[in-house]
Amino acid sequence: MKTLLLLLALASVSAAAQTPTPTPTAATVIYTAERPLVVGIVLFEGFEPLDVFGPIQIFGGLGRRAKIVTLAEKLAPARPRFGPAVSVDRTLTEPGPLDLLIIPGGTGTRTEVANANLIAALKRLGETTPHVASVCTGAALLAKTGLLSGHRATSNKRSFQWVAAQDRSVQWIHAARWIEDGKFATSSGVSAGIDLSLGLVARLFNRDTAVKIAQAAEYVWNDDPAKDPFATLNAHTATNDPTRKFPLHGVIVDVLPERGALLVKHEEIPGIMAAMTMSFKVPPADLAAAKKGEAIDAHLYQLDGEWHIDGITPSPAQTK
Repeated sequence: MKTLLLLLALASVSAAAQTPTPTPTAATVIYTAERPLVVGIVLFEGFEPLDVFGPIQIFGGLGRRAKIVTLAEKLAPARPRFGPAVSVDRTLTEPGPLDLLIIPGGTGTRTEVANANLIAALKRLGETTPHVASVCTGAALLAKTGLLSGHRATSNKRSFQWVAAQDRSVQWIHAARWIEDGKFATSSGVSAGIDLSLGLVARLFNRDTAVKIAQAAEYVWNDDPAKDPFATLNAHTATNDPTRKFPLHGVIVDVLPERGALLVKHEEIPGIMAAMTMSFKVPPADLAAAKKGEAIDAHLYQLDGEWHIDGITPSPAQTK
């Protein structure tokens, strides 16, 4: 019996010796001056300046608890969409250990989505970095890697359709200011990268730290990730798919037969369009039957850059 117990004990010790010590997960890391959060920000020709320097301002507010480096394909200054060129600290092939990867947007993304070497490098980094974020149309580059497939994401509302076309398997959310889904985080356009960065500080450190950094920057933080105040202002980019329809409730203000349209005062369409008076293209039969002052229910959709309504029926409801 003693021999059996001794053998079991030895086997247990041997198994423990062969089992590697678990690596702390991203969620368990406590970032300090001795173990700072390492933030790598990607640069390329034509990046949007605020997409880069907004996050730099926020993570720089952590002081010695964060280390920020710039990354690019080559160790050569990268010129933004406007303004002076920015120096590059490391190449994408030799980035060193990173905790957070940030991919900015800008007009340069229109070219870089076809840069196979850049996309491959971003995919490699995205697979190994604990936290990966994009700002603005940087989501197009991240989507092109395939890493966002099946995840929720958002982007600049003015370029929303183009970004979404890079990977239709992504769950694109138009109304969001920013979205965190697993290790990935994506933001709406330009200044939204500041809001996203503050959100990441709140998650990786704490909310009080994020608030103090925002106050030090004299910045009013849009801290509701689900609500982008620019989503309705740029609602015309929400969809160009006539099969995607949204319920519209309103009152006909005028009938415009020469334009094949109705002028309608309508209620807010959440996440798509603010309450306003606007003209909509309508089918000929609906135009002929339309009556000024009539309350209607209809279906709203976009086609070739113009808003249309169809399925118009009289409604007892009145627009607020």
